[in-house]
Amino acid sequence: MKNFEQIKALVGNVTEDQLKYVDCYVCDGFGVFVPSVGFCAYAIQEQHIHPSYSGIIIPSKSASEGVLPCEVFPDEYHYVGGLLSPGVTHEEKPQDTFQRYFALMISKERFEAACAVCKKEILPLTTWQQFLIPKTVTSWVNAFMHECEINAPEQQEVASHWATIIIYEMIRAGIKKQEKYTMFNPNAQVEDIRQYIHQNFGEPLTVGGLSKLANMSESNFSRRFKLETGQTPAKYLHTVRLEKARKFLHIKDYSVTDVALACGFTGVSHFSKSFKNAYGISPIHFKNTCL
Repeated sequence: MKNFEQIKALVGNVTEDQLKYVDCYVCDGFGVFVPSVGFCAYAIQEQHIHPSYSGIIIPSKSASEGVLPCEVFPDEYHYVGGLLSPGVTHEEKPQDTFQRYFALMISKERFEAACAVCKKEILPLTTWQQFLIPKTVTSWVNAFMHECEINAPEQQEVASHWATIIIYEMIRAGIKKQEKYTMFNPNAQVEDIRQYIHQNFGEPLTVGGLSKLANMSESNFSRRFKLETGQTPAKYLHTVRLEKARKFLHIKDYSVTDVALACGFTGVSHFSKSFKNAYGISPIHFKNTCL
């Protein structure tokens, strides 16, 4: 796993195996960790701690079960967020199925420096400080994660700038408690569907079904979704399934057939062809290179 020393500096005494189901994105003093195809084994460890400030953004009501029992409730334009001080023991309660959320790890130095700029004293957060955070922020989290994956000389610098924006928005929502803190986000419904796809990628999803969840006509939903993501809903779903499949293939106890079924493909042949078209290598050869 690349950047593992940066990961440990933020998360604590974690092992790579504990993060095998988690997508990890880090830059200097900031990281985003997303359960992708299963539970984070470190998060469900009893009474674990982090040396950094822990933030969380929960993009669905169901994810609060076992992750963060909600004291505040999301609305059309907000998700539930939370903050916790370094060194405070906590744990996630595993459910029947894993829940996708964004765990944000912010180094003590970086978080407290940002609070100083905001002229806000930090009181010890010995239990989860819960608040509503605009859905717009998850778009910036997605931008940070994307930046961490590209290969460019400016990548770390740009990722760090996205991290700074996210940190300040967490402080505004959770520490400063700005009244009526709402950003106008005309694409909140699209963001909800993106999160739904990431949580339910193995289900038999259709564009028609997704448009009904968004309470839009199929044509309007498809137009707005492409405007927001740059992809049609069908292409986005296909891409997410392939990304999840690649994650599963890193886990040696999943066969190619298991992966195809877990990721919502109609059959192994369809999955193998799609995977090779996307990555230039067959699933079985990709799996063998990971062993």
